[in-house]
Amino acid sequence: MKSRSRPCCPCRPSRFPLFHEARRIVNRDGHVEVDKSYYSVPPEFLGRTVWVRWDSRVVRVFDQDLRQIAMHARHEPGRFATQPAHIAAEKPRGHRTRHGLVAEEGASHRL
Repeated sequence: MKSRSRPCCPCRPSRFPLFHEARRIVNRDGHVEVDKSYYSVPPEFLGRTVWVRWDSRVVRVFDQDLRQIAMHARHEPGRFATQPAHIAAEKPRGHRTRHGLVAEEGASHRL
């Protein structure tokens, strides 16, 4: 008797997730590079090493304790994915006075 082999269904979910992982250093602009696309992370991680895990749909970024710090939809090469919460607030411009206070430009203070 001839056995019938069942064709593999391409829409059947895989038993094991297929993903890539690698360490990345967060760039000065607050992004990590994955396959020539760039994904933002919170500003406190600038210059630090993070762990990145990605598949065909999602990019996840983890800190050194493997806590997830960012998640993005995967993009085609050359694109930036930036979440508004990952944009560092600008520090106010000013200068230090002789008493260590910060005075904003254009402000006059009597000491």
